[in-house]
Amino acid sequence: MNRVTDIPSLPVSRKNLPRRIGLYLVAVICWLPVMSQGCVPLFLAAGAGAGYIATDKKAAHRLDKSLHELARSITTSARRIAGAGPTARKYRYRKGSGAKVRLQKTVLTPGTVHHGDKVTTVMVYAVLGAPAKGLNIEEKRELRFKGNKVSTLQNTSICRKNGTWKSRLVFKVPQSALKGTYEVRQQISFQGKTLKTTRKFTLL
Repeated sequence: MNRVTDIPSLPVSRKNLPRRIGLYLVAVICWLPVMSQGCVPLFLAAGAGAGYIATDKKAAHRLDKSLHELARSITTSARRIAGAGPTARKYRYRKGSGAKVRLQKTVLTPGTVHHGDKVTTVMVYAVLGAPAKGLNIEEKRELRFKGNKVSTLQNTSICRKNGTWKSRLVFKVPQSALKGTYEVRQQISFQGKTLKTTRKFTLL
C-alpha cells in the first residue's frame, strides 16, 4: 500500500498560511494515481480562467504573463443583422411554436498567425419566438491548447430579441504564447440547450 508522506506542521498565521496551503496542494497532487512517474512539483498558473498546469516556476510565470496579456487584448461587439420577419421566413418559423435558436455559422480568421497578430472569431445565430422582453442567451468562448482549456475568452449572458445576430470577439496572440495549434470553442446556450462549434488556428 502506498503511503502519503506527512506534511510538516506549521503554526497557522497570515504569514505562513500560503505556504501551508501550498504544501497540502503539492502533497495531494503527488498522491493522485495519475502521477505514475513519481512526484513532480506542480505550479498552478493564475489568470484568465486557466485550466493549465505548468511543471516549473519559469513555465508558470510565462503562462501567467501570457494569459494576462491575452485578457487585456480582448474586444467584443454584437449587432442584429436581420430583423424578426426575414429571420422567421428564412427558417420557416411557425408562430406559437416556442422559443428557438439556430446557430447559422461560426468563423475564425486567420488560420495561421504569428505572435502579436489578431484573431477574429464570429458567431451568427438566429433567435426565434422570443418573448417581448427578449430571450436570455449565454455566449461563451474558450481558448484551448493540446486538449487543455487555456482561457475563457468570454462568458456573457444577455437578452436577445427576435432576429439574426452577429457576435464578434477579437484577441491578440500574446508574445509569450507557445507555438502550435490552438482551438477556439464557441457556443451559445438558452433554456438548458447548448449549440457549439470548434475552430482552429496555428501559431508559427
